[in-house]
Amino acid sequence: MGEKAKFNDRRFTVNADVFYVKWHNIQQLIVLSCGYPYNTNVGQAKAYGPELEMAAKLTDSITADLSAAYTQSYISEPKNTPDFRSLQEHGSPTFRSTRAMSP
Repeated sequence: MGEKAKFNDRRFTVNADVFYVKWHNIQQLIVLSCGYPYNTNVGQAKAYGPELEMAAKLTDSITADLSAAYTQSYISEPKNTPDFRSLQEHGSPTFRSTRAMSP
């Protein structure tokens, strides 16, 4: 669910949303204690959070962009896996942000 809005003759834009995702039968790379990696079905997972993007046209030739997102993700019903529940431990960042200036 989200919203996109443009203001001040389209010189300022805001995109915002919240999300909730349920994955079924997801694949995950597991590295065994001996160092051998393999892909396996780890079961069900969930992810949710908000996202926000803003862009401002500062001059006719310069635009500033800012974005941020918070994601909480976890394995909700583990299957065929070692004891872990957090997808953050396996490469999924909790907080992301970007800043940019472009001509």
